[in-house]
Amino acid sequence: MKEFSLITRGAKVELSPAYDLVNTTIAIKNPVEELALPLRGKKSQLEAQDFFEYYAQERMNLTRKSIDRIITVFQKSFSAWEEMIGNSFLCEEGKAAYWMLVSRMKEVLCF
Repeated sequence: MKEFSLITRGAKVELSPAYDLVNTTIAIKNPVEELALPLRGKKSQLEAQDFFEYYAQERMNLTRKSIDRIITVFQKSFSAWEEMIGNSFLCEEGKAAYWMLVSRMKEVLCF
């Protein structure tokens, strides 16, 4: 969460383009934490409701329609993520570890 920024253009607020997305948990063997900053008081063992009910609805006041639209974008992006990881400069072990993390999040978020 700390690698995301917001851009304000007039009355519109949106996420900035992504940057610094290498997940350090692929370099740390058996990491204790999945996140650097807590989400709903947790840094690991996250579930879909932590993201959608707590963060998106309670904290960000997003509507269910907005959340569903975001989920659709993520669902459509997984094949591109796999391709980008495959084309990255990571070693083969790193690529496999990164894809496992992405796949786990896909399962957690019920895609």
